[in-house]
Amino acid sequence: MGQFPSQWIELISLQIAPGEEETVLRLLTELARAINSGHEVRAMVYAKHPGTTELSMHLHHQARWVETPSAPGYQLASQLAEFGSVSHTVWLPQPT
Repeated sequence: MGQFPSQWIELISLQIAPGEEETVLRLLTELARAINSGHEVRAMVYAKHPGTTELSMHLHHQARWVETPSAPGYQLASQLAEFGSVSHTVWLPQPT
């Protein structure tokens, strides 16, 4: 964990089996709503294209401390592992 005076993003990407799209998308949407009920993290769900087996949740953090991974991100990645291959990364803004 280190100090970083800005926003940071956590990406949890998932490659699922065909036929699981609706189930997983519904679960991601419910989880995003639960995460968004807090104050420090905002969650958004993405699909590579309609009907895809590639889904992603982006957690936008507004905290001075970077926690790698965050508790919500770790829980989410763990929950989604039963549906397919999960990639969990943290992205920090860089000065431009």
